[in-house]
Amino acid sequence: LSSDYAFNQIPVVSFPPASTGVLPALLSLAAVAAMVAIALRSRGRNPPLFFFMMFMLVAYLPVSNLIVLIGSNMAERFMYLPLAGFAATVALAIEAGSRRFADRKAAGVATAVILTVCTALGIRTWQRNLAWADDLSLARASVAVSPNSFSAHEHLAAAMFQAAPTELEAAIAEA
Repeated sequence: LSSDYAFNQIPVVSFPPASTGVLPALLSLAAVAAMVAIALRSRGRNPPLFFFMMFMLVAYLPVSNLIVLIGSNMAERFMYLPLAGFAATVALAIEAGSRRFADRKAAGVATAVILTVCTALGIRTWQRNLAWADDLSLARASVAVSPNSFSAHEHLAAAMFQAAPTELEAAIAEA
C-alpha cells in the first residue's frame, strides 16, 4: 500500500512474459478467467450470483488496462464500483454457505472463519491508518513501500522540512 504509485513502481507486464516476475499478473488473469467461468456456470442456477459477478467484472474491465491502457497504473478510486459487485457476491456466498452448513457445528466454524477474516482486515486497516497520522509518517511509509518513487521522496523531503526546518541538510539529502 502506498499513498502514491508513481512511474515504475508497478511494472508493466507484457506478453509473452519476459521474466518470472509476471507470475502474479498471470495468476490474476487466471483468477479473472475462473470468475468468468463461475459466473457463466451459475447463469441459470443462480441469476443473482451471475448478475453480481458479471457486474463486478464488467465494471472492472474499463479500468483494468487489459483492453486499453488508460494512463493510470494504480488507483483505488477505480475499484469502488467493482467492489459493490464483489461485496454482493461475497454476501451471496455467505448466505449460500449458511444454508449448506445448517447444523450448529458447521455454522460455528463458518462464523469463526468470517470473524477471523473481518478481524484480520480490521487489524490491517488499523495498522495502515497509523501511517496517515501526519505528513511525515505518511511520507516515510510511502518511501518504505515505494523506494523508486520520486514523488514519495519529494513528499518526504517536504514533510521533513516542515517538521524540523532547522534540519535542512537532511531534507535536501532526501530531495
